[in-house]
Amino acid sequence: MENIDKNPEKNRLMNLPEDRQQKSLLFDFYGALLTEHQQEIYSMRFNEDCSLAEIAAEKEITPQAVVDILKRVTARLNKFEQKLGMIERHKRQSSLVAQLSKALDDLDNPAFVEITHALGRIREATDKLKLL
Repeated sequence: MENIDKNPEKNRLMNLPEDRQQKSLLFDFYGALLTEHQQEIYSMRFNEDCSLAEIAAEKEITPQAVVDILKRVTARLNKFEQKLGMIERHKRQSSLVAQLSKALDDLDNPAFVEITHALGRIREATDKLKLL
């Protein structure tokens, strides 16, 4: 009953850890823009790891209806990200913060001889942050 979609490759791909992580990020950033019903179903599937059958029983709908809702919601969340880019911006900012932290750690290390390199990396990261 779990394998509602007839394409087993698509089902396998929907459950990759990277895909689940991306779905979780999409929900974290844009979930508030969904209806309460959509939020509950999406969260049950991707945050609580409920099966389609479990969600269908809980919500008193068919498993196919769950699949349809999940497809629509996923498409909608992806569209939000395409238009707003908040996740991509968050990833860039996180990367820049990590670069700044590394540069600061290098400055605190007495064995680091070329402080100017660390300062240059800090300046580069700061300039990038200004552009965001």
